Amino acid sequence: MITRYLGTCGCCEREIKVRAGVLVHHGYRRPGDGSIEGDCYGARCVPHELSPEVARDYRDVVVWRRENEQKELQRAMTGQVTQLTDQKWNNAARQYELVELTPADGYNWRQALERYKNRLSSRVRNADAEVARMDRLLKDWAPKPLRMVEEKGSSR
Repeated sequence: MITRYLGTCGCCEREIKVRAGVLVHHGYRRPGDGSIEGDCYGARCVPHELSPEVARDYRDVVVWRRENEQKELQRAMTGQVTQLTDQKWNNAARQYELVELTPADGYNWRQALERYKNRLSSRVRNADAEVARMDRLLKDWAPKPLRMVEEKGSSR
């Protein structure tokens, strides 16, 4: 039997194995070609039970991203965005292709701009929710012991 430690990620709030004092690699995807894509912001960081640092850092990143999305939304709402890249279906090629649109493109421009504003609004709302989640996580932070579990197998 091997004793393992589990800690909570200060970013995704999942319970993750701890190795050498930090959370192991997690939050990634495997697209099917054997590679690993992405990682949780809190991977390879100290568990939340031991330090609120990851949650604070991640919250700062989300606030920064929200501010940028809000600025871009304001630009879009006030007519300062004058060019967008959009997708257009190409029937002959049976695939989407990227097209550049400007206000001169009339209806297609208005539709693309509306989708762009909706996407930015959604990102701002999601960032607000994420900041609120981090605030709840940080509000009453106090150090706690890691959870110990016994596992069968090798020490890896």
